[in-house]
Amino acid sequence: MKNSPIDYVIARESVHIPVERVADVCRQANSVRLSCRGRICRVRPVAFHSHTIGSDQAFAQRHYAETEETIEVVLDFLSPVAFRVRVFRNGDAPQANSALIARDMKQDVSLEMLEEEKNFIIRTGAMEVEVGKDTYGIVVRDTADDVVAQIGGPQRMMFGQFDTLPTGFVIDGDGVRSTETIVMAHDEKILGMGERFSGINRRGETVTNVVQDGMGNASVRCHKPIPFMLSSRGYGIFLNTSCPFKAWVGSQSHAEIALVIEEPSLDYFFFYGPGLQDVLRQYTSLTGRAPMLPEWSFGYWISRNSFNSP
Repeated sequence: MKNSPIDYVIARESVHIPVERVADVCRQANSVRLSCRGRICRVRPVAFHSHTIGSDQAFAQRHYAETEETIEVVLDFLSPVAFRVRVFRNGDAPQANSALIARDMKQDVSLEMLEEEKNFIIRTGAMEVEVGKDTYGIVVRDTADDVVAQIGGPQRMMFGQFDTLPTGFVIDGDGVRSTETIVMAHDEKILGMGERFSGINRRGETVTNVVQDGMGNASVRCHKPIPFMLSSRGYGIFLNTSCPFKAWVGSQSHAEIALVIEEPSLDYFFFYGPGLQDVLRQYTSLTGRAPMLPEWSFGYWISRNSFNSP
């Protein structure tokens, strides 16, 4: 896996297909299907020597095609405070169920959907989900109209050098990867993502979600990665994938989480609390809760490591 988001588009010639705008929308019960468009961008790495910096550098030279590709975005509202996002190409939608989902948490939701000049507005009674029409992106607001989360949309770095990758796909000789971006508030903290030893707050870290033996508690390797992140702003995101992925949690762009998933489609669940316990309750309702351990398991343990114990 690459060291930074830009490495995915300039390490070799690649094709980048971002979700740029919504062309059509169709609602069926608690699901909203967005037929989106994205211009195909062919990216070629260009190397040069910077005399100012004194080292070799590279930047992404882009060639946008005249034609657009259709990308489908499906929002499934599971409750007044939870929805699922699936983004895919060529009709290759992620399956409704996966091995990571323990049960169906879908409830009857009374949706109100409005179309404004620049946005589609979906109200559940507990939150409002705004989807940009000409500039794709998702904004979640609470009932007081305060922003809870911003997902997707164009990158916010003015020079556009792929410090993050917007909602979409990167295609190269290794296959197709899906990408997503989540905006962070200046004081936002991100918790979770498995057993790690660097502290509780993930902000400022680059997290690789792949199983590796930690060999102690002093490395960045993770023996128990979990594709779930919990925000201090009262929401959680569960990436419904068992594929490896990398998350730059404010470590590349300080204002954003950049995600690159080694999978050709994007599938995640969004939970709104606003309390953190409320978010965790929804997450465990979907993925399953551990039963209480038997009483004997809380006693003394005697064990040995076969690789270093006599």
